[in-house]
Amino acid sequence: GGPGDDLYVVLDCPGQVELYSTHDSFRAILRSLEKSLEFRFVCVNLVDLQLCSDPGNFLAAILLSLNVMLHLELSHVNVLTKCDLLGRYQDLAMPFDYFLEAQDLSQYFLGDRLSGRLDAKFNRLTENLCELVEDFSLVSFVPVAVEDGKSMHHLMKVLDKCLGYTAAAASAASGHGDPMDQRQALMESLDASLAAEGIKPDWYEHFIKFGALRESQQGGGGEQGVGQGGASGTE
Repeated sequence: GGPGDDLYVVLDCPGQVELYSTHDSFRAILRSLEKSLEFRFVCVNLVDLQLCSDPGNFLAAILLSLNVMLHLELSHVNVLTKCDLLGRYQDLAMPFDYFLEAQDLSQYFLGDRLSGRLDAKFNRLTENLCELVEDFSLVSFVPVAVEDGKSMHHLMKVLDKCLGYTAAAASAASGHGDPMDQRQALMESLDASLAAEGIKPDWYEHFIKFGALRESQQGGGGEQGVGQGGASGTE
């Protein structure tokens, strides 16, 4: 209920994934912070959209995501980043929603694009890896473009749910006239924009339009990328 209780603390980890996918040191640090400062943690694992264009790279990203999820033993959100560049990858072998759900993997990984380049024994290995991921049924992705207010707000809602946080409850606890009111009004407007498209927005169409808008603005000499739902950001 005190000042700053609604703030996020972000621990930006280095790209050396072994530090938190196999070694226990980072997990020990998180447990210490949980006990000493009563933090609630959620792990946000970032995966580049470009990896979807290659079956081998995407399978490796899925396995790494699953490994980190099981090793850290935290609430976990996988994020597919740079989705404003989706227009450059319109030749993806599968629909965009397929990569977000990361299920029924054999359609992609055992198709002609990958199996035709591998020996039969590697096809069997790939099949077993796909079955492993599907048996856990834990890996899926939240699409994000960092300049896009709508997708960033959607991600924050997912993270808040993992942390057991609701903005309405926090606002009520802080009392009337709190500066958080303006932020709450913005969040409600973004909620309304998501609700207007139903429970599951058409992210493919959204990012195609958003990416085209950004490129047209940059082509006109502007450096500002405008997010859907009233938020904006500069590069």
